Amino acid sequence: MKKYLAIVFFTILLVVPIGIKSVLAADTWYVGQGLKEGDYFRYDLCQVDYKSCTQFEMDFWIKGKTEHGDWDMQVLVKEGTNKIVKGDMQVGRVAPEPIGFSDGIGPYASAYKSSIVWLSGFTTRLDPKDFAAPAWGKIGSIGGMQVGPTGQTETVAVKAGVFDTVVVGWHKSSDNKIWVAPNMPFPVKALTFVDVTAGTIPVQYQFELLEYGNTTTPPDFFDVVATPVTPEEQCPKDDSIKRGQKSLDSHGMIVAYSYSPETPQSGCEITWNFEFEKSFDPNQFESDVHYDIFVVDDDGNFLRSFAQEQGRDHLFAPVGKEFRTMQVKEPLGIAHYVIHVYGTGPDGIAPDTTKSGSLKIDIDVAKGSGTVTPPEVKPPVTKPNPPMKITIDMPEGAANIDNEIFYDPTDTSVTPGSTITWTNSDTASHTVTSGTPTEGPDGKFDSGLFGPGKKFETVLDEKGTYSYFCQVHPWMTGSITVDPTAIPEFPTSVMIIMVLVVAASIIISKFKNITYTKF
Repeated sequence: MKKYLAIVFFTILLVVPIGIKSVLAADTWYVGQGLKEGDYFRYDLCQVDYKSCTQFEMDFWIKGKTEHGDWDMQVLVKEGTNKIVKGDMQVGRVAPEPIGFSDGIGPYASAYKSSIVWLSGFTTRLDPKDFAAPAWGKIGSIGGMQVGPTGQTETVAVKAGVFDTVVVGWHKSSDNKIWVAPNMPFPVKALTFVDVTAGTIPVQYQFELLEYGNTTTPPDFFDVVATPVTPEEQCPKDDSIKRGQKSLDSHGMIVAYSYSPETPQSGCEITWNFEFEKSFDPNQFESDVHYDIFVVDDDGNFLRSFAQEQGRDHLFAPVGKEFRTMQVKEPLGIAHYVIHVYGTGPDGIAPDTTKSGSLKIDIDVAKGSGTVTPPEVKPPVTKPNPPMKITIDMPEGAANIDNEIFYDPTDTSVTPGSTITWTNSDTASHTVTSGTPTEGPDGKFDSGLFGPGKKFETVLDEKGTYSYFCQVHPWMTGSITVDPTAIPEFPTSVMIIMVLVVAASIIISKFKNITYTKF
């Protein structure tokens, strides 16, 4: 029996490489193989070091060779709906990695190097690799994992078409895959992840080929006007930093922040660093944070949203640490910046709003010489404020008219479509009936009589304020306000627990003489 198993095993080893070669014509491949003048490519791309894997489109056309024999690329970047960057980038012939680029292209060139041509660290024109090889090399930064063909061939469909590919990748924490079509100079698709040991695993880089071709003149999609960029020479270099740490107004989490320069100039850039921390332990970071940076006037009225200016409805911090650069459009004086957290959860779906909240940071803006584009005043987006799930408790003793709390919380705010659940923790039976004791039920919702340990649930879709009471014990009253911009309120019991946990954490930290430094 063992003899036959051994024969089968060695047969598989022989068949897999043959299978790969039978599907694909090329035996070996390197990044840039077959690249020629006139080739153009359009990619949808994100890379973790560029704004925490903020997605953008990167298009490039090989317009010729430089005087040194390198490839000269014309580059177009579309980020969000409001930003277009055009420029040039020079890449090598042995490995098509950036060796030079024009102003404004640098951050995108870095993302391109760390994603689309990342495999050039293993296979180049001078060292092409065999698709039948078990490994092309190791990644020292992630524990020496072997990178190479996985033994899989896949037919993948991307926006540019359908390709027969060899899957190149590795596994550590997650399956990391790069789909290589041997007849293409660059991979057609990739999805790789950051190596983390706990929590949500963020994407390291991800891309997909949108279009490719060859033309002797610039492709039509280059016929767009670039977004004006503030000239750097108009903004003085200032490395001063202002740091702070505040809890959100809801106490859902703590935000440690810094911005530079300390006194930014109108028309120039301000750089933000954020660390979103757990409210009960500032040494632990929140993950998958949906947030935005607002500017409001002296009366708190909305003026601008940084996410909107990027063509997005929110910003996303997958690992709880963020770096953002934005233009200061406010005039001389005090500007009111608001860090608003919509909630937590995977990007692309409505967040859990349990930890949502805001904090305001006042910044002294100096008169600058930079060119200011006045902000377009828009109402704040409401998409990230999704339906909530709120629990209201009827505590023990609620049937007693002398009790201090009948519904906890008594008054709360929710977004449309939210689910509200009342829990009877009392020893008596109660009702949850919309209306007031003086005017009676209004017919919007009614639980009927439900006993100890039971629950009543309803969904409220229409904007407005809903009063309710208990028909058995009419002194028990409460209200719910349905508002698209609502932030949930914590029950008193939860707030007490949070305060006690934070206090205990501080006492323990002091007792152990624990210190930590931010940024």
